[in-house]
Amino acid sequence: MIKVTRDLVIGIRDLAAGIVINDTWQISMVMRQATIADAIAAIEKGGAGSSNLRLRIFKAGEQIESIGTITEIDGELLMGLSELDVDAILEAQDELEKKLKGLKEPLNPTST
Repeated sequence: MIKVTRDLVIGIRDLAAGIVINDTWQISMVMRQATIADAIAAIEKGGAGSSNLRLRIFKAGEQIESIGTITEIDGELLMGLSELDVDAILEAQDELEKKLKGLKEPLNPTST
């Protein structure tokens, strides 16, 4: 599975159940390629009729494996990020899509 690593501009604090565990800002994000399951989950969680941006953020919530030490990521968490961080997430999604398209090679089913 293809992955990208990118740093967020501002990031999120390392929190668990509303209690500060480590008063540091987590910025290093690992995102994997999207699956159809991610797209379906984004529609279900983001809501049918949601804006394209909201759906992309909720899909990113499914794709992101970690931000620093934080591994429980979802669309609601990402909705609280700064606009600068959202730009970094969208760029990572675009980069993954380009990498996947670059892997595609035309197939010739009649070749032997």
